[in-house]
Order: sequence, then C-alpha cells, then structure tokens
Amino acid sequence: MMGLFSFLFGSSSSVGSKRRSAYEETLNQLEREKSDIKDEINRIRLYIQDQQRLKEDYQSEAEKYEMEYQRLHWAWQAEKSHQEKERKRVAAGNMMGNAAHYKEKAQKQEREIEKAERRLHEYERMLSDKEREIRDVEREFENAMDELSYEIKEIKSKIRRCEYNIRESKDAVREAKYAKETTKEELRDVEIELRNAKYKGASGSEIDELERALRELEYDLKKYSDLQERYQRDVWDYQQELQELKEELSDLEDAYGSGGGLFSFF
Repeated sequence: MMGLFSFLFGSSSSVGSKRRSAYEETLNQLEREKSDIKDEINRIRLYIQDQQRLKEDYQSEAEKYEMEYQRLHWAWQAEKSHQEKERKRVAAGNMMGNAAHYKEKAQKQEREIEKAERRLHEYERMLSDKEREIRDVEREFENAMDELSYEIKEIKSKIRRCEYNIRESKDAVREAKYAKETTKEELRDVEIELRNAKYKGASGSEIDELERALRELEYDLKKYSDLQERYQRDVWDYQQELQELKEELSDLEDAYGSGGGLFSFF
C-alpha cells in the first residue's frame, strides 16, 4: 500500500502506532487552529457590534447638536436684541462645531468598522480553508481505512488458502508415507523371494525378473521417500507462511481498530 495508508499504518504494529499518533496529533492541531480562527471571528464580530453602537451614539449626538443648532439659528434670526442675538449666534456656532465633531467621530468609527469587516472576511476565508483542509484529511483517512479493510480481507483470503494448502500437503505426506511403507513391505517380500529363488537354484530369467522388480521397488521407495520429505517441507513452509500471515493480520486488525477509534474522534 502507498500514500496515506503506508504513512498511517507502516510496515509494523509499532511503526503504525507511532504514525497513527502523529496523524491524530495532526488532526487535533487542525481542530485547534479551526477553533482559534472561530474565536477570532467571534471576537471581531463583537468588536464590530461595539463599534457600530459607538458610531450610532456619535451619530445620535451629532443629530442632537444639529437640532439644537437649528433651534438657536432660528432664535438668533428672530432675536431683536443685538446682545442676545450675538449670544445665540455664538451658541449656535458652538452647537454646529459639536455636531461636526461627533460626525467626524462617527465617520472614524465607520472606517474602523470597514477595516474590521475586511479582517472578518479574511478570517472567514481562513475558516473555510481550514474546514476544507480537515475534510481532505478526513477523506484521505477514510480512503486509508478502506484500503486497510481491503488488505485485511486479502490477508484472510491468503490465510484460508494457506490452511487449505497445509491440509492438502498433510494428506499428501500421509499418502506418500503409506505408499513408502507399502513399497517397503513389497521390497522385503521380493528380497525374500529372490533369496529363496537363488537358494532353490531358480532359472536365470526368473532371477532376472525378480532383480528387475527389486530395482523398480527400490526406485519407487526412494521416489515415495523423496515425495514424503518434499510434502513435509511444504507443510513446514505453509505453516511458517501461515504464522507470518496471522501476525500481519493481527497488526492490520490492531491498526484498523485504532484507526476506527481515531475516526470516531470526528
């Protein structure tokens, strides 16, 4: 397996465990970064709300002073007394100055709000990118778990084939052993018959035939003996392979169990 599957689960249980821990830490780090971004977004939104209220307060103050200016302006226009007229004119000017002051402050707050909103949009984009990054990692993890599940099925299939081969090889060992023992008995019988024939002075052709039968049985005996050894080696080889497959399966199932637990984190 290549890619994330190899990175996650490695070639051994200990390596896979270490890499899963690193992978889990990566995901936790992404979640922490996402949480930090969301906290900053909430902070900026609260800041914008505060600035909006402050801007509205300044606008309200400016409107109040403008209304007072209008009142004093009309009073100033209608006033007959020169001294009182001058006093109201100065007061109206002060009201206009106060209104301009608060309008300027409201405009300053508006610029602060616009700047904060740009910063908010940037953090919202960062949040979207971070969520997409987490989804990509989750999807890669799901794919790795699918690959791992497939690998487990493949190993189980190999184990079944190996167990079948062991049974077949053991049967072949028994059959070869039986054939060897049977041939040994036949060989002993022919040896006895050959000795008796020679003792009784049997014809040359009869002795030749018995010796030929003896050689054939000796050949068969070696053949069955070799087959028994070969099939026995096959049994040992398949048993060794079976042990390795079971160990590999155990590692993969441990990885799958740990991976399943990790995935439930989300």
